This record gives sequence, structure tokens and C-alpha cells, in this order.
Amino acid sequence: MRQKQEERETVATRLRKAESTIAKIEEHRHEAEELPTLQQQYEQFSEQRYRLEGNIEGYIKSRQQSAGGLCPFLHEPCLNIKQRGVISLESYFDGVMAKDEARLADLNEQQRTVSGRMNAVKKYAEALDKLGQMVEQRDSYVEYLQRLAIETARLEREIASLVDDLDALKLIDQQITREEAARNESQKADEQVRGLEGLRMQVQQLQEQAQQCDALIQERRRQTKELGGSNEQLKQIRLELERLNDPRGQTKAQREIRHWSNNLQTIAILMRVQASKRLCCNRV
Repeated sequence: MRQKQEERETVATRLRKAESTIAKIEEHRHEAEELPTLQQQYEQFSEQRYRLEGNIEGYIKSRQQSAGGLCPFLHEPCLNIKQRGVISLESYFDGVMAKDEARLADLNEQQRTVSGRMNAVKKYAEALDKLGQMVEQRDSYVEYLQRLAIETARLEREIASLVDDLDALKLIDQQITREEAARNESQKADEQVRGLEGLRMQVQQLQEQAQQCDALIQERRRQTKELGGSNEQLKQIRLELERLNDPRGQTKAQREIRHWSNNLQTIAILMRVQASKRLCCNRV
């Protein structure tokens, strides 16, 4: 578009210059059209000048030949001279030469005037000769400007279309940005959901372990109830062993004591484990 605009300015400048030149040529058309007439007058004046100069030269020669009053052609006295009241042939030739010289001087002045006028209008005539060329050049500039106008209009339509496309692309970029943000949020949410799934599995496992611990505790509590009088029985057995002083019985009694003691320790451990499991479940 910038290139076409620069071309348009250049061609428009040339067109204005051509139109100005044509206007000046038309303005001085009348002067330019005088040149042929002036040239004809100049040629006529030249012919007349050549003729007068020839006459004067002839008069000068005849005057020289008429010395002594003799006719330069018949070489005898001229009778017509006296009839015309002229004193001598010399004076006659002097008179006619004076007239022709006066006419020649006037003719030279007219010819100089015509020559000056010719020089003045010659540039207009030369410009008038180029008028057809200037008109063709002007018309070519006008035609070129018309083509540039069509091309510029096409480029303007393309620019408007491209601007619309760029606006659409900006909207698409914005949509892409929003979609990417939503995708990132979705990925984060998916990762969190996957993490929650693992946590749910851990919770489920802990709950299952807690249920198992509850069952064991219930069993141990039942056993504890069953063994509720074990301490009294143990004391009673120890007293009986001391009274009997029976080594085999003492050994059996000691085994029973260790058995009941181990059961009690196991129950205590299970109760602590159950408490720890419940604490972990609460935290999750």
C-alpha cells in the first residue's frame, strides 16, 4: 500500500506538471500560430531586400558607366534625362538609389521587427509542436492513476480482511489461553483426585486393619474376662506349691504363670496398636 501511495504521489506530480505545461501552451497558442505568418513575412522581406540591394548595386554600376552624361546602355547622350528635368544621369541614379536605400532601410527595420517577434513566439511554437505528445503523456498519467486507484482499493479491501483475520486470531489466542488454563486446572484436579484415590485406599486399608484390631481386642477382652480370676488362682497355686514343695508341680505352675503372663502382655500390645490405628484414621 505504501509503495502504491508513493507511486500515486509521483504520477500525480507528473500529471500536474503535464497539465500545467499544456495550459501554458494553450495560453500562448495564438502567439505560436503567428510563427508561420511571420516566417512568410520574413521571407518576403528577404526577397524584397535582395531585390532592392540588387537594384542599388545596378544603379551604382550604371552611375559609374554614365560618367560624362552618356547612356550606359547606348553609350550616347540620353535625351530623356533633360525631358524629365534631371540635370544628369549621375543625379538620376543618385535619386533612384536614394529612394531604394530608403525603402531598404525601412524594409530592414520591418524585417528586424519580424525577426524579433519570431524569436519571441518560436518557443511557444516549439511547445505547440509538442502539445500532442504532452496530451498523450497526460492521458497515460491519468490512465495509470486510474489503475493505481483500482489497485489501492483492492489493497484496502485486503488490508481490512487481514485486520479482521488478525482480530479473529487474537480472539482465538485468548480462547487458547483460557483453554490451556482450564486444561492445567483439570490436570491439577485430576492429580488431586488420583491422590485422593490413594488416600481413600490407605483409609480403607487402615479401616480394615482397625476392624481387625477391634475383633482381636474383642477376643482379648473376652479372654481377659475368662482370665479375670487368674491372679487369684496364680497366688493360690503358688501357695499350694510352697506347701507341697513339689518341683514338678512348681515347673508346671511356672509354665502356667508364663502362659497367663504372655496373654496379658499380648492384650496390652493389641490395645496400644488399636489406639494408634484410630489416631491415624482420624488424621487422614
